[in-house]
Amino acid sequence: MKRFAILPILENVSNVNAIKEEPALLFTVAVSKETCTLVYENASVSKSSYIFIIAPKLYENAVKFISSYFTSKKINKRTELQYSRDMFNQRDGFLRVIRVIHDDFENWENTINFYAKDFHMNK
Repeated sequence: MKRFAILPILENVSNVNAIKEEPALLFTVAVSKETCTLVYENASVSKSSYIFIIAPKLYENAVKFISSYFTSKKINKRTELQYSRDMFNQRDGFLRVIRVIHDDFENWENTINFYAKDFHMNK
């Protein structure tokens, strides 16, 4: 897997009534020696984004973990993620998980920039 690529993901949105696939992206917005900031964005307007701040040395594992989680057929996984951050823990390289509720692009961009500040992509 190429580091820092934009990764397309088909999120399995599951609840007690149905399972459907929705397009999503996982991408890196900032990197430093201590942290790497990833954003998970579902293409549906009604879905929150998630920011994952991770340890760079565990980047590959974190990407696999995030992808597996959102592609799983687990029911109500977004509700679970909202209320239980334990599944993304430091042992697996996750330093922080932030839910981004947004109603327009400017709000979303400002929030992403806030958490990505002080970190710059290495080229």
